[in-house]
Amino acid sequence: MQTDYAAWAWTSGQGLDGLTLTRKPLRQPGPGQVLVANRAIALNPVDWKIIEWGHPAWSTGRVPGVDGMAFLAELAGRPHAPVVVVSSSTQDKSEQAIAAVKSGAIACFDKSRLVNDADRFVKVLRRVVGARDKAAA
Repeated sequence: MQTDYAAWAWTSGQGLDGLTLTRKPLRQPGPGQVLVANRAIALNPVDWKIIEWGHPAWSTGRVPGVDGMAFLAELAGRPHAPVVVVSSSTQDKSEQAIAAVKSGAIACFDKSRLVNDADRFVKVLRRVVGARDKAAA
């Protein structure tokens, strides 16, 4: 199993030209955990704006935007809410959607079709909230 992963790292004061491809340590999954690989990510408009303008909480080496690996590491080993995947790479019955559900996601939605799938999306969210409320009672 890999021990590191590639990430674009931010350099203070250098904007988009300061992004450097670097290697970061990969936290290994423990018992009952899975490792999820991102094959591709995209910067959202807010990401490149913060890269250009900087952010007071960021330091050099920060992975811009939402660092998926850091987020998964943060969830590891502690109770967390069910995961619902909304992505442009999880079209209905796609390989990615099937893999996400096998890895523990309770549902997957194609981002470009979310409005069309609104009824099913709301049902999933209501099911999650209902289960949470029942567990808390």
